[in-house]
Amino acid sequence: MEMKKSLFDEIIHSSSGFGYETGGFVGVCGNKICVWAFDEGVRGAREGVYCPNKNKFYFMISSWREIGVTCLGIVHTHLNGNPQLSQGDVRYINSIFDRNGNLVKMFFPIVIPDKEIHVYGSRRKDGEVLIQLVPLKIIMYSRSLFVPDFVR
Repeated sequence: MEMKKSLFDEIIHSSSGFGYETGGFVGVCGNKICVWAFDEGVRGAREGVYCPNKNKFYFMISSWREIGVTCLGIVHTHLNGNPQLSQGDVRYINSIFDRNGNLVKMFFPIVIPDKEIHVYGSRRKDGEVLIQLVPLKIIMYSRSLFVPDFVR
């Protein structure tokens, strides 16, 4: 998995202002994380737990599909620099796959604000959901899609 340095910097530095267990969505074009959008999440959710806004998620799916995004991911921050998926994260990933029978793969980056991003890929294989850490390569420049600001 690849990501432009400018997008990487935008995600890790803007995430520091939102606190832990906040998040957003990433769009994947081929093998690159190419766009992202912050999401305030659902108000009234348990404190310390990021619950994505489903309406914004579905809006991003339809908007990004038009510019060539082929896969989506849900990104969130973790407290104390813990790069591992929590048990709650794993349950959430499995529940997404359980509710969406035709879903083949999805990504779940964890952001350590101002430091790093750890990308977990999940995919369905033989009826099971497999989750693994995906190496992230930061690239200085690449030819990529023009993404209008309103989509970010």
